Amino acid sequence: GSAQGFHDQRGVPVSLEVVHREVLVRIYDHRVDVFFDRVDEIGTFEPILRHGQGPRLLGHFPNGRVEEFIHAR
Repeated sequence: GSAQGFHDQRGVPVSLEVVHREVLVRIYDHRVDVFFDRVDEIGTFEPILRHGQGPRLLGHFPNGRVEEFIHAR
């Protein structure tokens, strides 16, 4: 099956599979639109990823996204 409402970077539904990894889930309140456009943010985030920079985008949903968690000091 697919995870209801979760899609990959191309908009394809994400299949359920058992993977153990740490992730960062960003959930935005509707009021964040006052500060920035979430669609524009994803549009900026994706080219950075294509150049091998930053955490991988594992999925996104209407009010947030799931990213690879990077351990840092």
